[in-house]
Amino acid sequence: MVAAMCFVAFALGRQLRIYSAATLLTLLVSGMALGQYAKLLAAHQPTPGLGSVERINLYVTLLWVAVLGVALLRSRRDENAVSEPRGLYE
Repeated sequence: MVAAMCFVAFALGRQLRIYSAATLLTLLVSGMALGQYAKLLAAHQPTPGLGSVERINLYVTLLWVAVLGVALLRSRRDENAVSEPRGLYE
């Protein structure tokens, strides 16, 4: 998923590149938090908030996929746009 984000970020323009970087940063931070929860899970300690961090991780990724879909649809629409009709004598 990270590789896909990197490739797409540089293929589809500056706005998606910034959004992909923010998504990757969010995934990195939530991944670090999940690493801390893994220690607690191994020690059979309570893990309040683990589900919230997992949801953030999942929803950020799914939101990125949705944004990618919209960006691809927009780029395809721009390619298929019909030019303005010309007059008979132009």
